[in-house]
Amino acid sequence: MANPSRILPPSAGMPEQAPSDLHVGQYLLTEVRYCQKASGEHYVRLILDDAGGSTVGFMWAERLHLVQPVMVPAVVQVMGRPTGRGNEGALSIVSLQMMPLTSIDTGARLLPKRFCPEAALDAFGSLLRLEQTWPDALRRFVGQVLIDPAIGIPFLRAKAAGRYHHAFRGGLLLHSVEMLDLVPALANRLMPGREEAAALTQVALLFHDLGKIHTVGEGDTQRPVLSSSLPGLCHEALTLQLLHPHLKALEAFCPESASVLYEVFDYLGQPTAGRGHARSLVIDIVRFLDQMSTALDRGVGYWPADGRTVGEPARH
Repeated sequence: MANPSRILPPSAGMPEQAPSDLHVGQYLLTEVRYCQKASGEHYVRLILDDAGGSTVGFMWAERLHLVQPVMVPAVVQVMGRPTGRGNEGALSIVSLQMMPLTSIDTGARLLPKRFCPEAALDAFGSLLRLEQTWPDALRRFVGQVLIDPAIGIPFLRAKAAGRYHHAFRGGLLLHSVEMLDLVPALANRLMPGREEAAALTQVALLFHDLGKIHTVGEGDTQRPVLSSSLPGLCHEALTLQLLHPHLKALEAFCPESASVLYEVFDYLGQPTAGRGHARSLVIDIVRFLDQMSTALDRGVGYWPADGRTVGEPARH
């Protein structure tokens, strides 16, 4: 999703306190378009996204001398004057500052809702509610993963599989979220006294299939979308590769949480035949709920699908 564009440089910072008629907020900048009025005046139209929706921003001619190249999507802090009303509302941008990913501590709030397929909107809302219950360190970790330009938007739009389960755009998000509410009961029963266990297990389940943004993607066919720089890796191994820099960042201020999550993704990334027994209960819960989500989508229910009687061979 990264596209070269032009926008204000990082040095175009915010005043310490904005005037009362100005709005200040952080957004994911997802689109930059150069435009021209009928009068010949040039301006820039921006799309600023977050979990609540999209905001249109305008940068007028007198500020265009400040522009420089940037890749979108990018996290920005904006100060602007609201204009218009309702669906016609917009921001006349006074200043805009690029934000390094390492400074973001907003959790999933900057995940751009407009890229989420309708089939996964309930899962999108559930994720936003659940992540509010997680410790600050994990919210920061999850937020930085989800605003990674290589991860966030593809994670919203990818299928979970080409055909086997959740084989629709947004299926990966739904598969990754729909069992999260079952984690606390299992974690509290199996790991009593470990207050952080439920949240860590939820985060592990959320990202357990992340590598499918490369091996499945959102395409209309079963063709893989694996980039040439990631040859021959299964989706579980790709998951660890995608998360590795973010786990290293988490390790700097929460080493135990980073170690637990690394253990999960490292185990899942091993060839199935050589994995052996799970090395933690977190892994067992993730594997179990992964299977339950798959079964739910495939329509496996209480009564066997073929309705056969005792001793009757399975019907193929």
